[in-house]
Amino acid sequence: MRERLPVLLTLVVVLAVGATLAARRGGWYQRPPGKAEDRLAAAMAAASRGDTPAYLACFSASLGEALGRAAAEVGHDAFGAELQRRSREMTGWAVSRVPPGDGRESVILRLEAVFRDRVEAQDYELRTEAGRWRIAALGQARVTRMPIAYGTPVGAETGAGNTTDGPGAQATP
Repeated sequence: MRERLPVLLTLVVVLAVGATLAARRGGWYQRPPGKAEDRLAAAMAAASRGDTPAYLACFSASLGEALGRAAAEVGHDAFGAELQRRSREMTGWAVSRVPPGDGRESVILRLEAVFRDRVEAQDYELRTEAGRWRIAALGQARVTRMPIAYGTPVGAETGAGNTTDGPGAQATP
């Protein structure tokens, strides 16, 4: 038995490697989709470049088609220019995970986009589609006005912030 052990181990390794290669070529092996946060970051990066096709590729088929129709109505260049304009207005953004709900097969990420005069918070629901994370739904934007605009010299302005939910709130790109 001892003299057969190296042969058996070699055979097991060869079979394992062969099965892995066959699985990848045959399509029944799927690579893990990565992190949902990476997909949202990719959408934000595409928006900052004004890259409409790359931006739309971050969305699920149904939401991507709806956004694609909107882009076609105004023109892909104008749509990309608007994405880029809104991105330039941002001073920064942050992403956090919303705790999972019961039995949910998706991930909810909250994007907080910081502008000079406001913070816009919006939930993004991401699901895997064709082995990749895609933005499948957008929550309602919540806008909080800053009491003093970012960058204002100390003592130059006073006021009170407020939060706006609903139709007047703008969606973050």
